[in-house]
Amino acid sequence: MNLSTTKISSLENSLQYHSDTVDGLLSDVSALKSDMSVMKSMQDSLKDIDLETAGKCIEIQGLPSSHSENRLEIVKAIGNLVESPITNENIDYVYRNKRGNIVAKFMQTHKRNALLEKAKSKSKAQPLMAKDIGYRMSPNRIYVNEFLLYDTRELFYKVRLFQKQYSYKYSWTINQKVFLREKEGSSALRINSLKDLWDIKPDYKP
Repeated sequence: MNLSTTKISSLENSLQYHSDTVDGLLSDVSALKSDMSVMKSMQDSLKDIDLETAGKCIEIQGLPSSHSENRLEIVKAIGNLVESPITNENIDYVYRNKRGNIVAKFMQTHKRNALLEKAKSKSKAQPLMAKDIGYRMSPNRIYVNEFLLYDTRELFYKVRLFQKQYSYKYSWTINQKVFLREKEGSSALRINSLKDLWDIKPDYKP
């Protein structure tokens, strides 16, 4: 075997090695894409579960905490207060979150929605007060809201700051969607991100 033949053979071996290496990398990339696709699918499924769960929950703010409290009875008392009766069978579970608020998950979405609607209507006529459900020594006002997922809660917080800064009259949430309205009669604006606020007021600083 002459020198040229040896060089050609060596080059062929080198090319084959690199070809095998590239094939291996392409296989790894393909597997990674597949894994990412599976991960994305899992993330979407978890998000759907979170949305479904949140859609059955309320969050009650303003009630003092007590070691002896019966949270289920508290939720039922609020139901009676706003004329939307609740039974034990309507509630899946109740707990206090890290912010000290009471979160209740309903078994049926329509029962949760009915309570929210009644609470909103009742509070427009007069504030819901802790003393109205037995907290005689508490001056606190009760707020009954839909339970917000973390991302929605953070965005809503920024929207309320924006509302205060620019004297907008209304901001609210419906089913994890955030809205803003400048004044009575003006159009409701769906806010999906901070970009939407910058589009409205380019000088806005969160």
